[in-house]
Amino acid sequence: MKKLFVIVTAVSMILGSAAGAVAEDWNFYGSVRLDTFNVDMKYHDYNALGLSDTNNFYTAVQDESRIGARVNASDTLYGRFEYGAENGNVNLRLLYGRWDFGAGRLYVGRYYTPLSLTDSNQVFRGATMSEWGALYAGRQDGLKLTFLQGAVQIGAYDPTAESSALGTTQEYTLPKIEASLYYPLNNNLSLFGGAGYQSYKADDVDVDSHIFGAGARLSVGPFYISANAYTGQNVNEMAEWSYSEDGLNATNADPVLRGGVVYDSQTLGYLVFAGYKLNDTFTFEAGYGGLETDHDDPLMPQEDTAAAYYINCVITLAEGVTVTPEFSVFDAKTGYDPMGNFVEQPRQTVIGMKWQINF
Repeated sequence: MKKLFVIVTAVSMILGSAAGAVAEDWNFYGSVRLDTFNVDMKYHDYNALGLSDTNNFYTAVQDESRIGARVNASDTLYGRFEYGAENGNVNLRLLYGRWDFGAGRLYVGRYYTPLSLTDSNQVFRGATMSEWGALYAGRQDGLKLTFLQGAVQIGAYDPTAESSALGTTQEYTLPKIEASLYYPLNNNLSLFGGAGYQSYKADDVDVDSHIFGAGARLSVGPFYISANAYTGQNVNEMAEWSYSEDGLNATNADPVLRGGVVYDSQTLGYLVFAGYKLNDTFTFEAGYGGLETDHDDPLMPQEDTAAAYYINCVITLAEGVTVTPEFSVFDAKTGYDPMGNFVEQPRQTVIGMKWQINF
């Protein structure tokens, strides 16, 4: 046993020395975020499908909870990993390496894409406004190059990551491409914009998706406001640009393949939110987002619409400790039910609080 202890200690020292030679500085962090909300669900015309209205108290660890580390290996090499708690299970949020090569930076792995340009501080279920009008593509696997301290970004990503994979046979020969530009006009006002494109074959038929968006941020003292708008074709093929959970389907922003013909969808999304920092304890914010989708499919002739809005207050109790009471509404408004009928869709009204401790 004594010999085994000596061997283990020696190996640990060797590995520790080797690791230290590669990674000089490890900074671990974590954040636990808990939802405590009352959720009132009105199914409207979905009642005809056997869904009854509900009113439930909801408590759960948010998917946005995370634990990870930032690693400085040298002056030019940096890495990061981050795990979350999606539906109570461990999931990979971030895992990437970054090389600073002078003129710019190369990111390899899972990281935020160039089109992850804006999102609000709405908190129920981890900021779902990202799927109700925000210009936000999220974290995806791929390569990204940035220049001018991140002001210019271009990335190539797995084209199958969000694709609905129409037909029975799919061929993906090119990556999904995204690019963005962030331009600060002065210390208070910044402009940003970006675009993305993806194409694949479904049963030998081309399925093309694209998106273009732009926005601005303004901050004056304790006040700030941000707004964006985007338009695109088959946008849900590229990322989760519309929410679908708990019977809520914000819009059907996907194409339809029927009889060897692809019928595209055209979506307009927009988001505006504003906030005011009263002091180091209280910050107030409110926002509104909307989605409108038209379909080329002759069987879906009506416009699919949705909207969401919220108001909240971040209350800082101590360093790293916050609670955020929030009132929010997610209204799928009008669209198509699972049977293909154009109906009044569900509406979710939420009131409660998010609890957060960073460590």
